Amino acid sequence: MAKNIIIVGGQGFAGLTLLKHLNGLYDKIHVLTRHPLINDSSNKTTYHHVNNLQGKNLDNLLAQCTAVIYLASDSTPGSSAGQPLFELHNNIQPAFEFIEHLQQHHPIHFIYVSSGGAIYDTRYYLDQPITEDHLISPPSYYGAGKVAIEAFLMAFSHQFNHPVTLLRPSNFYGVGQPRKKDFGLIRTIFDRLITNQPIEIWGDGENKRDYIYIDDFAQACIACLNNPPSNTSHIFNVGSGFGYSINEICSKIEAVTSMSLTREYKSPRTVDIRKITLNYRHLHQITGWITTVTLDEGLNRMWTWLQSQQ
Repeated sequence: MAKNIIIVGGQGFAGLTLLKHLNGLYDKIHVLTRHPLINDSSNKTTYHHVNNLQGKNLDNLLAQCTAVIYLASDSTPGSSAGQPLFELHNNIQPAFEFIEHLQQHHPIHFIYVSSGGAIYDTRYYLDQPITEDHLISPPSYYGAGKVAIEAFLMAFSHQFNHPVTLLRPSNFYGVGQPRKKDFGLIRTIFDRLITNQPIEIWGDGENKRDYIYIDDFAQACIACLNNPPSNTSHIFNVGSGFGYSINEICSKIEAVTSMSLTREYKSPRTVDIRKITLNYRHLHQITGWITTVTLDEGLNRMWTWLQSQQ
């Protein structure tokens, strides 16, 4: 059987970066997307609009593949706040429909990209990186949707003996990150500096997050593809193990750019977690993966790239 893979949501920031790392590793890469931005199908990469890939067409594609990486997500904790039906129709239902198709096929390694920053219970945070065994209690509909999909995938794996890997990454950033409203703190701060606009900060700026360089995340996906579970499931945090506050990120970017940022502090939001960092020891033990790009190095790479885009 040919070594083929499906990337669902492959034209987002993470998907486009992952495609660069997968190039040459698979005989055929099928990219499923809701919002096609490009159509440069080649001998090894084919793009499919999801509206045109239902029923038998999707089943035919699944029959050719040995792995799926599911990246598709159409919201953030802030954008779906107060809108549970948005999460249901745009994220949960499409994932459930995909799972139902998977049931009819030979065991395909299914990697689902969940969230490491929006699902854990941080009310009793002990100032140490959170492991995969930590209590789950998402404060947002976005996080609740991720948990729902995770739970169904675990049940799917148990019932049908399909290998499933759940990835819980921290916040992505890096070269190639596009401008997108309510998405990507680091890219947003850079944009505000470049355009001489203030940055809005919800709360006092001391909310702390874990950040992972996008190429490190892509390598984590490849490490998981090379180490599939045996008819069961894996759950992995993917992060740096370090936390940085919004104020610290702003100061670091000011240092990298030698520019001054205007900060506007707003009332805190209930969907925001106060602080979280991720322990990725389990992923390292199973696959050997480690982070390679420090935050300072990643910010410098981004600034060099953004300057080249001007």
